[in-house]
Amino acid sequence: MKKYHTHLPDILERYYVYEAGSGHCIEVLTIGDSLKVSGMNSEYVSDLLVPCPVITVLKGYKIVKCKDGQEFVVSEVAEYNDELGLITDPNDEEF
Repeated sequence: MKKYHTHLPDILERYYVYEAGSGHCIEVLTIGDSLKVSGMNSEYVSDLLVPCPVITVLKGYKIVKCKDGQEFVVSEVAEYNDELGLITDPNDEEF
């Protein structure tokens, strides 16, 4: 399993992934999905996570809690488009 090249805060480390097509990422909720999670259990919230470049997340994120208390990361920088998916700066991608 690949590791990120610098230390990440514990909450970001928990959701860190490396994907061949996306590179170093943090699984995040979109801002729109984050508004729904307070009434949901974590097993359902996990289905909403999308990979977002680490650099994008580090530019601005917040933590939200779901109904059972589990914490999730929300990217405040990445935008979501129903047709295109998560939109981030291509310069933020790291492989």
